[in-house]
Amino acid sequence: MKDLICPYCQEMQESDDENNTQDKMYETECVKCGKWFGYVVDWTKHCFERELPCANGEPHKWGPIHAYPEERFRDRVRCEWCGMETTKAQLERENDAN
Repeated sequence: MKDLICPYCQEMQESDDENNTQDKMYETECVKCGKWFGYVVDWTKHCFERELPCANGEPHKWGPIHAYPEERFRDRVRCEWCGMETTKAQLERENDAN
């Protein structure tokens, strides 16, 4: 992905994927004009809102966790709304108590 613009000749070019520490000055050489210039990585905060019915009195919407290794997650479930995780055994114990 071309995400840098040379401040000397305005040529678009790619930054090194390994250079991703925020507020650190990196140096690179322009592929067109050959001049060295610096750049600082800045991450922008983005928020994605969504409803949380389980935080407003509705029961959690439990679903299987599809992850690797499968054996580790076979007995676990995750709420599709809030991301809370628990085991199937814990849910059964809670249902038996009610």
